[in-house]
Order: sequence, then structure tokens, then C-alpha cells
Amino acid sequence: MLERLHKILAHAGYGSRRACEELVESGRVTVNGRPVTLGDKADSATDDIRVDGRRVKAEAKVYYLLNKPKNVLSTSSDPYGRRKVTDLLPGVRERVYPVGRLDADSRGLLIMTNDGDLAARLTHPRYEVAKTYEAEVVGELSGEDMQKLISGVWLSEGRTRHSQIRLLHRGKDRSRLEITLREGRNRQIRRMLAKLEHKVRSLTRTRIGPLTVKGLGPGQFRPLTEGEVRSLVKLSQERPEGDAASEVRAKAKAHGRRPPAETGGAAAVQGAGKRQDGKRFPRPDRAQSARTPGREQGGKRFSRPDRTRPASVSGKEQGEKRFSRPDKARSGRSPGKESGGKRSSGPGERGAAFKKNRRGSAGSGDGSKKPIRRGPAKGPRKSETGRDVSEFTF
Repeated sequence: MLERLHKILAHAGYGSRRACEELVESGRVTVNGRPVTLGDKADSATDDIRVDGRRVKAEAKVYYLLNKPKNVLSTSSDPYGRRKVTDLLPGVRERVYPVGRLDADSRGLLIMTNDGDLAARLTHPRYEVAKTYEAEVVGELSGEDMQKLISGVWLSEGRTRHSQIRLLHRGKDRSRLEITLREGRNRQIRRMLAKLEHKVRSLTRTRIGPLTVKGLGPGQFRPLTEGEVRSLVKLSQERPEGDAASEVRAKAKAHGRRPPAETGGAAAVQGAGKRQDGKRFPRPDRAQSARTPGREQGGKRFSRPDRTRPASVSGKEQGEKRFSRPDKARSGRSPGKESGGKRSSGPGERGAAFKKNRRGSAGSGDGSKKPIRRGPAKGPRKSETGRDVSEFTF
């Protein structure tokens, strides 16, 4: 598999990725006898990669199981110098990192490896790798609380998936339960129980797939056996179809949608779905109604029935011409059109007559104009007190 050279060198123990980038930039790295530049890729299994003339050996894949104690970070580097999980693996020369994460205030199992492909599969929600936790909470868990945890709790990013819950202890002051999840949201169990108004006092991961915490004390680790590695590889390649299908149906029912129909058998015939050979089932015969005649058996449409319009409706004639409109006597006010198709008097003529009458009221026929009186009637203007105010300007 092709990988960037600085990543291959970092996995082989030549330092951090930044230090390995400097090795490539300085020209000290060659691939198959040729110098390389930053960003080049190579296959550590087939290519001859050398640093200062010495061949880089392909790093062997290693797998460890760690029981992380409390107040330890699930990371391989921390800028503040806090304690991290890689500090708990003395003597491990390979560059390993945790698969997934655990909160600093949580404890339990972590897989440490340098196998990136397996780590990506184990953490991908598609493969639904089961992880089991033991949680101790404040207060007494009721049956309603248990049912909500099983069916799912609404968080800010959506509803959680179906969970397996087993009550280990119930008391007035505290309760202890076992939770199995198939997804890995950030601080999921703590947030789920906080929605039910129960504070988590302690949280421990006790199982990852077939691996258990049995035999490992806090801070201890051990290498995985070949059988355990094969089990993890097989687990990361399989998907529990039954659980996924039931979850899809449950989500569809919760949102008011119809769940997808099952293929094959009578259900497929009723739904007119597809057969096993990929072809669709034939549609059942449907009797054509008189209202929607549809098509004939030859593929042509049925002829539409003749429809005669009643005489009272003035629509179109049978020859696709409009019926003649009844004669209407035009009034003098709105003369309309004459029989020849022209208006009796155009708007220009009427407008000219209107303007002429208006001019006649404003002036004389010889063109001289008379002043037009505007304002109040004749006589002096008086205020409410009776004083003459005509000489004032407002």
C-alpha cells in the first residue's frame, strides 16, 4: 500500500513525522536508488527505502490491550505534558496509538496498535463493534429510565441507537448498570444519563468485542494473541445486518414513514417490486372506467366520447368557431364598436372636444385669457375673532 515517505519513516521509528519530513528534505532518503522529495509515496513492502544508505525495514504490526486508569489522556501526544496512554507502554518501540478514545475521567480497555486499517474499521460506525461499560450513577434508576436508555435518548446530534442495558444494582442513593453500545459518540453514556437527571460517578469499559478486562489491573497491558487479532479482523469485516435492518424499520416507524418492503414472496407481488432476476413483477389488470378510458389493448388510446354543447352555452361551434355574440344596443355613453368593426368616435375626438370645452370656460374665443379665480369666495378673510386677516401672508 502506497504511503507518504515521512509516515513510513515515522512508523519505522525514525522520529516524529516532522523530523522525518526534515530527513526527506535534506536528501538523505532514497527509494529504489533514486532521491525523493517531500510528498512522494512508496510501498514499504515492495520498495527499497533507505536512509543514509541503510535500508528501512518494514515495521511489523503490533497489537496491545491496555487497561487505562483514570486521569490519563487517550492520545499519543499532548502539548501540555500531561500523562497519556503511550506513557504506560514502556519498552514498546513501535509507534502505536489508541483505537478510539476514553475520557480522562473514565477507565477501562483500550486497544493500542500501529495498524491503521484495523483501527479505522474498529471505530467506524458501519461495523457496529460492540463495547460494554459499567456505570455507577447517583440516585435510583426507574423502569421508565431503563426503557428510555434501551430505546434511545435524544441528544444534540440526534437520537442514540438501540442499547443493551442490564441492571446490576438499584438503590436509593446509587445504582449500577451495564450498558452495551454499538456507536461511539463523545461522552455518550454520561450525556444519556444526564438527560435522565442521573450523574455518573464512575464509568469503566469492560469489553471490546471478544476482548475483556479480566486479568488486567489498572495501568497494565499485554500483547494480543494471534487468535484475538484474527477475531478483531473478522469482526471489523462483518456487519450485523439483522440489527441494522431492524433499526431502519424502527426509525421509519418513529418518523411516520412506511418501512421498506421485503423482497420475494407475496410481499413482493403485492408491492409490485422486483423479482430475484432483477425484473419487475407484472402489474395486475385494472378495469378501465368510463371516466378515464385509458388505452386499448393495441396500445392506442380509446376515442373520447362525442360531447355536444348545450344551446344555452355560448362556447365554440362544432366547426371550432366561436358562436356569434348576441346583438347589444350600444349606449351613447360608451358607444363601443360599430357594425363595420370601427369605433364610432375615437379617443382623440372625444379628448379634443373635452379640451375645447375646458378652454372655453377658461378664456374667450378670440384667444384672450381671463384670470382664473382661485381661493376663497369674494370678501375679506376674517379670523375666528372677527379680525380682517386678508393682508397677512400665510
